[in-house]
Amino acid sequence: MDAIGHWRRLFALLFFIESRITEPMLRVRLFKIRQFTYGVVSSLFLFLAQGANVFVLSLLLQAIYLPLHGVPYVDTPLWAGIYLIPSSITNAIFAPIGGKLLNRFGARVVSTLGAVLLAVSFELLTLLPITNFNYMWFAAILLLMGAGSGLFQSPNLVSILSAVPPTERSAASGLRSAMQNIGLLMSFAIFLTLILAGASTVLTQSIYRALLSAGVPIADAERLVSIPPVYALFAAFLGYDPIKTLIQQAGISLPSNVFYNIDKLTFFPSAIAPAMSAGFYYAYHTAAILALLAAVFSYLRGRETFHQHQSPETVQVSARSPVKAVEQVNIPDPVDNKPINNPGNTNIDIKSDPILRKTYAAYLLMNTDLGETVLNNITGKELIYAIAVTSGLPEWFVNFVNNINDCQINDSTIESLIKYVSIPDWLNEVINGWFKIKGLGKT
Repeated sequence: MDAIGHWRRLFALLFFIESRITEPMLRVRLFKIRQFTYGVVSSLFLFLAQGANVFVLSLLLQAIYLPLHGVPYVDTPLWAGIYLIPSSITNAIFAPIGGKLLNRFGARVVSTLGAVLLAVSFELLTLLPITNFNYMWFAAILLLMGAGSGLFQSPNLVSILSAVPPTERSAASGLRSAMQNIGLLMSFAIFLTLILAGASTVLTQSIYRALLSAGVPIADAERLVSIPPVYALFAAFLGYDPIKTLIQQAGISLPSNVFYNIDKLTFFPSAIAPAMSAGFYYAYHTAAILALLAAVFSYLRGRETFHQHQSPETVQVSARSPVKAVEQVNIPDPVDNKPINNPGNTNIDIKSDPILRKTYAAYLLMNTDLGETVLNNITGKELIYAIAVTSGLPEWFVNFVNNINDCQINDSTIESLIKYVSIPDWLNEVINGWFKIKGLGKT
């Protein structure tokens, strides 16, 4: 208890100091923003739940399921990765789908839906036996799990970064990444504890009885079970034979016929499976609860708010209303270079225009892991459209852009257009990033 109290005082001191210095490492003031705080907390709970996907399912496959189906321990890490591929595939597929749904429904709805799907997938895992399930059902659950994760992450990241001022986005992205890493690391300890706690009363006895049935002398069996079972589980998780690991750790020598009995591929998983089943089900239920908490915090973030640069050409975008997210765009007068009211389309609803929202999402995600992917998905035609709308060019020009093929647009077209129109700073940054990603002329 003294150690826990000591750490609490240190954390309190850290927050106190970081909230008062000019250039803090931990931007505590960002947590005053509701949309940012709930998005980050939601991400923390989701990655706590993801430990069941990353760790629990790998342990189940490597320690029990694959050896029982004839896969040597040395090959189980490879095959566990292959068995879990469906989750990665749907994650990659639904990440861009989540971005498209974000344009229509907003981050809160899409992220919450993703977290709920993840919770449902964990509950469905409790319906499968841990020793002999049909892989097609297992793969179907993994597909749902990947879909939920993919739908959650991109919209949640956009929501977090759009809630903070542009100058704070690097710090906000760093805090989000730190919370995700903390959640994932904590989940390993949480789920391992749950698995072992669920089996603690019977696991040692189950292994002991199996050793005696295989002919292991009582004294040697007692020395083997005196070693915590976690050693054997981690040996299996790392691709080592758990029985050989226990024997080496205990420093005993067994008759060859006895060693042959316990060194069979199916001996260890058969011995631990009855005792471990409850632990795995505890882990699944806990992961589902954590994912539901992620969904609750995702929904509680409230309506989306966008922040962007203030400049002579642009003013702040506000999305406090679910419908009206308006950006006022002014074009400088060609004579005295002073801003005048845009003679074209002065009110731009970013939230309701899929192309503008996609382009603005690219701006929010710049300098993040997803930024390059989003920029790559923007076409030249979409950039021309965004330039035309935000600069207030006539409606006939916007219609013209909508009716041409993307292949008819090249980098020189975009470079020429932006020389003669006034565009917001955020769009200019997107264009620069787009040219850099594509390796084209503008820098």
